[in-house]
Amino acid sequence: MKSENIKNLKKLRLEYKWSQTQLSELSGLSLRTIQRIENGENPSTESLKALSSLFELDFYISNNPEQLKEQENYYKKVKSFLFKLGLFIIVQIIMIVDALEEPMSWGTFFVVLLYCLYFLYDAANRTFNLSDKIKKVIVYNKYRY
Repeated sequence: MKSENIKNLKKLRLEYKWSQTQLSELSGLSLRTIQRIENGENPSTESLKALSSLFELDFYISNNPEQLKEQENYYKKVKSFLFKLGLFIIVQIIMIVDALEEPMSWGTFFVVLLYCLYFLYDAANRTFNLSDKIKKVIVYNKYRY
């Protein structure tokens, strides 16, 4: 996802040929919030998320401590997930080698595989909020007609 400084919101809005009112309606933010952001006030995290989603950009604020802390927490979660993914791969390689050497251990391989997949899914869900995304897809598919 491309990054963009929130200070360029007005320029971006004009590129799309949207009025502030149109941007307000499309983003779900109030007209006053759009005006404040374009006048240089720092937006809330929720406003940033709404605008990022609309423009499919990753908006950032220069030196915003709240946003920097949120990014740092996200990077920690990603590192933790990648560590768990690495462990999963190593465990599965060991289990495959063991199953190839001892054909009677395939049952153990599948039990460990399912157990590891559960913990990998849990780690991915905590990192990337998969349950929220899955709910949105289900609701979208249910009510799209």
